[in-house]
Order: sequence, then C-alpha cells, then structure tokens
Amino acid sequence: MTIKYVEERAATCIFQRGIRLSVRERYGGQKKIAIDLKTKDPAKVARLVAHLNAQLEAEWNALEQDPQRTPRAVSLPGGSPKLAPADALLDRWGLKPLAPGQGVGTHDPMALALLHDHFDRKREAFARGDAHVYRAAHPSDYLNDVEAAAWRRLYVPPKDTISDVLRVYVENHKQRNDEGFRERAASYFKPLLAELGDVAVESVDRDAAKRFVGAMLAAGRKTTTVRRYLATLGPAWGSYIVEKGLRREMDNPFERLTIAGEGDDAEKRGVYTVADLQTLYAACRKADDEIRWLFALMIDTGTRISEIAGLATADIHLDAPVPYVALVNHPWRTLKGTGRAVGHPRDVPLVGASLWAAQRVVDAASQRTGPTAAFAFPRYTNTARCKGTHASNALVKWVRKHGGSALAGDTNHGLRHAIKDRLREVQCPKEISNAITGHGAKDVSDGYGLGYSLEVKQEWLLKVALPWPVSDGRLPGDGPGGDLEAPERPALHRYPDTHSTL
Repeated sequence: MTIKYVEERAATCIFQRGIRLSVRERYGGQKKIAIDLKTKDPAKVARLVAHLNAQLEAEWNALEQDPQRTPRAVSLPGGSPKLAPADALLDRWGLKPLAPGQGVGTHDPMALALLHDHFDRKREAFARGDAHVYRAAHPSDYLNDVEAAAWRRLYVPPKDTISDVLRVYVENHKQRNDEGFRERAASYFKPLLAELGDVAVESVDRDAAKRFVGAMLAAGRKTTTVRRYLATLGPAWGSYIVEKGLRREMDNPFERLTIAGEGDDAEKRGVYTVADLQTLYAACRKADDEIRWLFALMIDTGTRISEIAGLATADIHLDAPVPYVALVNHPWRTLKGTGRAVGHPRDVPLVGASLWAAQRVVDAASQRTGPTAAFAFPRYTNTARCKGTHASNALVKWVRKHGGSALAGDTNHGLRHAIKDRLREVQCPKEISNAITGHGAKDVSDGYGLGYSLEVKQEWLLKVALPWPVSDGRLPGDGPGGDLEAPERPALHRYPDTHSTL
C-alpha cells in the first residue's frame, strides 16, 4: 500500500503528517500528528487520510489567520477527538476550558490555584529576582505557546467556527438521525473549510463567501454544482443564526449570492427514449440480479434511487388488488421533500418492468434468512443507513456499458424525466403525474384529502408501461420469433393483462 502520510504496521495503518512549520510553535513543540487508522483496507485508509488531511489543512489555515487561535484536535469520522494540546494541559491539572455562557467561577478553585502557582513559578524564574521585570512580565514572556493558549482557554470563551455552523445545522435538522444526510452536509462544507480554514463564524462575511464561489469556479466546478453547494451552505448559516439568536447581529453571507455566468456551462443531459428503456429492460431481465432489479423498479415508477434502494421488503405489496410499492420514511432512509422538509409517504402502482422487478425482489428475499431478509436491497441498505450513492455509481457504470455515456451521467433523474415525458405524451393530468413521482405540490389544497387512488394511478401507468419481454430476453416484435406470446405469467401475483407502448 502506497498512500502519502501512511505507515503500514502489522495489524493497522498509522497516519503521520508533519505539522506545518508556520504554526508548529502553537502545538508546544509537537512536530507531527499521528493517528491510528485502525484498518488496513486500502479503500478505507484512502478515505480516512483524505478526511484527516482536509481537517488539518482547514485548521492550519485558520491558525495562520488568527494568532490568538488555539489548535483544535482532529479525529476520524464518528470518533471522539483527542484533546487539543492546550486542553490536554488543562485536563492534566483537573481543569476544563471556559465554555460559552460559563463564568470563571465555575472552575475548581483548588485546581485553578495549583495551576496559577505553577505558572507563577515560571514567571519568577523568568524575572530572576528582579521585581520590576516580574511585575511587567506578560504571560507570553514566560509561557510557551501551549501554556499561553491554556491560560486564554481558562478565561476567554472560544469563538464559534465554521465547524460549529455545520454542527448546529445538523443537530437541528429533521434528518439529523440520517447518517447519509450528515455525511452529505459535511461534504458540502468540506471545500469551504479547505478554502477559508475553520475560521470564526464572525469572520465569514460576504467577501469570504464570494471568494469561496470564485475558488470553486477556478477549480473547474460547474456553476450548477456551485449553486448546489450554496443551497446547503445558505440554509445552514440561516439555521445557525436563528438557533444562536443572532438575527439582528449577523447577516447570512451565502444568501442570494449571484454566480457569474450561471447556467452558461450547463451540458444538456441525455434523455431516455422508449427504445433505450426497452433495451435496458431486456438487459435487466437477462442479468436478473439485484442491481438490475433496482434499475427496473425505477423504470415504470419514476421513483428516486434512494427511495427504491432503501425499501423494506414489506413495502412491496404484490398480492393487493392493485400491486404497489409503499414509499415511506424509515430510520435508515427518509423521503425527499421540498426544501428542508421530509417527504410525504406515497403509494405507486407496479406495472411493466417495475412489476417484474418487484416480484424478483420478493422472491429473492424469501430465500434469505436473518436480518437481511427485511430489506429489498441488503447490498445497499441496513438498519443504520441507505447507500443510495453506491447504488447510483453502480448503475452509472452499467448504463454506460449498455446505453452509452450520454445517458450514464443522469441515471436516476433521467428515469424520472422519462416517466414524466411518457405520461405527458399520453396526456396524463399533471396532478396525477406529480402524485406518481412525488413532485412537490404547488397549491395548499393539493395536500388535502387522501389523494389519487392506486386504481387511478395504475390506469395512467398502464398506458406507458413497457411491454413484457419474451423468455429469451427479446421484446415482442424484436427480430425472428419476436412476435411470440410472452411466457405465461405466474398466478401468485396479479399482473396486468396488457401493456401498451407509446
């Protein structure tokens, strides 16, 4: 294994990186950071190293900008950080840094007196018996950087930094228990921390926000990508301002930011035609495995990839009068709603390709034992999280192989756009189309009542459902023997008798 800053040991790997020279004195003479990664898996090691490097770069940038700042500790994702040098010194004396809102009187008086005596002895040693030097001595004259930082930490509460904005945003979000959401939120803050460092929140003004946008564009990011980052950073800052009661004192630097040339660099994404979908559906039936079932389930439902990847097996109802999939919120995966809101549950009828895939998923689950039987796609979902991004990446590779690169870049939304186009082509009312795909309501009254029934939604989906392929994977009318009848459909589940094409 050859990864920069990594030393391989017998049973683990150690991350070791020298502290940047410009800030090394602030670490009390410590020359390097060393952390046990607790794994030898190359992929995991690479991810952990990238995480630690990002933390260190952000911290060192912030230290260079603020001479009074105390070094913060770094840690592995989800781990408890070791105490920073100044905090570790206080801990050895039985003291803790002054927290926001705390008074100096909260310190243990005996422990505080002992530390004062220790520092005073250093002051006396510096003065060498000269009373005038003793009285005039500043703590920076006789304390090293770590000791001086510890002294400040006792009496000056720390300022919130960009990392605190992320923490407050996540802690107060409806999806705070969703591990995937927490990871996505952190990923949107990563380039901001890399550009500005983990600086005090009060120092992030409009100019800093514009500098971040400029850096993103200079790095080759599309304007639409930059806007996607701002769509998280803006609400995150807004949440911090509200939760901290700073509406009068602080403006949101990311609110209503303009991006020069926004949209001019957008590339037209590929659109799935019915012929594309038929080809991919036939390939799904030929491969007949978990990832292909996932793709086929999306073809005739217009669902989001995480909605399908995060299904519980019990969400699939094949024996109902109208076979359907129930899209509901789970601890491991919530539904996407409008803005910060969690989406509302909805039921989508199963027809065509999606009905075939649903049957295969249920049949496969019935053969499994143990906890994995509860999940439609255990490769991507467990009780802790749904790995929708992993499923998306796998599908992109597969679609590129079978459908070309023009389609592969937008596998998920391409299928959702396709179902909207197909429903529009048969003049399906927009309200019913939105009820199927879960797009947000535009009118308050849209949220009243029970919504459209499964029978109504099935009626329109049957008009666009893909035809049933023949047993060898070909579609009806596809070459010699293509007009053969479709194989007899199992009686266990109710399949529609006819499928029409556009």
